[in-house]
Amino acid sequence: MSQTRHSITIDRPVEEVFTLLTNCELTGTWFPAEMDQRWTSPLPHGLGSTRHAVVKMFGRRTENDAVVTGWDPNRRAVLEGVATNPPFEITMDFTATDGGTRVDVTNNIHFSGPMRFLGAAFLKLYGRSWDRGLANAKAMMEAGDP
Repeated sequence: MSQTRHSITIDRPVEEVFTLLTNCELTGTWFPAEMDQRWTSPLPHGLGSTRHAVVKMFGRRTENDAVVTGWDPNRRAVLEGVATNPPFEITMDFTATDGGTRVDVTNNIHFSGPMRFLGAAFLKLYGRSWDRGLANAKAMMEAGDP
């Protein structure tokens, strides 16, 4: 298993930050990859909800499905990939701070086959994308968007 960790503090209330970062249909507004993510389960979204993503990143198009395996509103959300290309788990922890929200993101990716050898390079680029994405979310939210 390979892992990346990312943290940022956004000067917005925890409820707003949680809503933006856990709504898969808004991910494309802040994450720096060309993507189309859609919920594949009905409202309300939370524990057990499913989503489908089509992502173009690093010149490659991939699709994956995931299920929400952890859901504690305004505190934690966990998304687990259900495909084998490669399996992943993203955990987002939200902590209210004075006037803002600290976000801690952990990505666990389970590389196998040839990807075990390419995983480190992929992880470095993917980690940078998360850093840029969280910085984008911070800039958007602190400017009053969305």
